[in-house]
Amino acid sequence: MMNEFSKLAKLADKLIEQNEKIENELNMLKADFKKLEKRFNQLKNDSAEKALSLCYFLNSEEGVNITVSDSSIKELLISNSTDQIKEESSRSNEAD
Repeated sequence: MMNEFSKLAKLADKLIEQNEKIENELNMLKADFKKLEKRFNQLKNDSAEKALSLCYFLNSEEGVNITVSDSSIKELLISNSTDQIKEESSRSNEAD
């Protein structure tokens, strides 16, 4: 009977150890995901800004009349700004 308890205790220790490893890996994956998400948002914002700048440049400097919806680009910029605010807010909440 003691031998069975000993086996169960060893098995429980192994399971706890495996669980800790899985939790560590999950935390690393979460951190990697947040970094990738932040980079994606930066690239999305940069692209929108460049598109808007190009439209203004072509309209003013080259005399080309581009009727790309500025409102859609501005909406993208606003949504990106909102995403950044949410991200910063969630980071400050996590730090608390």
